[in-house]
Amino acid sequence: MHGQGILEDFLNKTKYIGQFKDGQKDGEGIFKISDQQEIEGTFRNDQPSGKCKERICQVVVENLKKNLIETLEEGEYNNGIKTGVFSSITTSNDLIIQKTKYYENGQLIYEEEDDS
Repeated sequence: MHGQGILEDFLNKTKYIGQFKDGQKDGEGIFKISDQQEIEGTFRNDQPSGKCKERICQVVVENLKKNLIETLEEGEYNNGIKTGVFSSITTSNDLIIQKTKYYENGQLIYEEEDDS
């Protein structure tokens, strides 16, 4: 596959919508890992590489009430691995938490809540 397209993996329940080169994710696209997680941005050699946004949604039930928690992280990926400084915004009901996170080789090293 080469150019713009859609690749859906029914076994792993993933979906990629975007650009391809030689059958691999390459260029701008959105990789839906699940109903709760997706990565949007630049891909190279089948991996997020460059500036990307990752969105994670969770539904938490407490005291018979549903609460949607959504986190959006934006930063640089290198061959599918988070690297460097990421900005993070988490929303839950009316609460908004902004953080700066630092990743090294995909591992969260440090995070700091931003002043609002």
